[in-house]
Amino acid sequence: MLARVIAVVRILIGIGLLALGIMQLMNPSFLYGGLLLDLSERGRPYGLYQRYVVGRYVELHQEFFAYAVACGEILVGAGFLAGALVSLASLGGAFLLLNFGMAVSAGRPLVMALHVAGALVFLALGRFGAGLTWGVDGWLAQRINAVFILFPLRFSLPKYFTFEE
Repeated sequence: MLARVIAVVRILIGIGLLALGIMQLMNPSFLYGGLLLDLSERGRPYGLYQRYVVGRYVELHQEFFAYAVACGEILVGAGFLAGALVSLASLGGAFLLLNFGMAVSAGRPLVMALHVAGALVFLALGRFGAGLTWGVDGWLAQRINAVFILFPLRFSLPKYFTFEE
């Protein structure tokens, strides 16, 4: 039962991220200057993040980062939806979410706390082996060593997972 609940959560998050990434990729105003506009409408970045990340990289290469964000959301969403390499996808999703948090949460600790909580949910899904039930990871785990599929958040199959499901 727990494995199925985890799988449903994974699939719903995957659908949401995939849809969001596709909408961003199809929106020229987001791709060409809209990322920074979107971030500035949501809040302001922390000082060091503004100075060392936004100021040095994102502002200078806005189009690249807009495409990277949209494609990253699509990849994480597709990985979650298909249950394929969920451990790596969850790391990518946590990275994206923490970066968004740093970019919009200065002076608003609750907003940052929500981003951290979301990142922890991503990491928990990867740690629980969320792709093993109703996902490609479960199919692959039957055929190759589970370490290759569950790395880096797990090194063995969880006890609740059985191949009969």
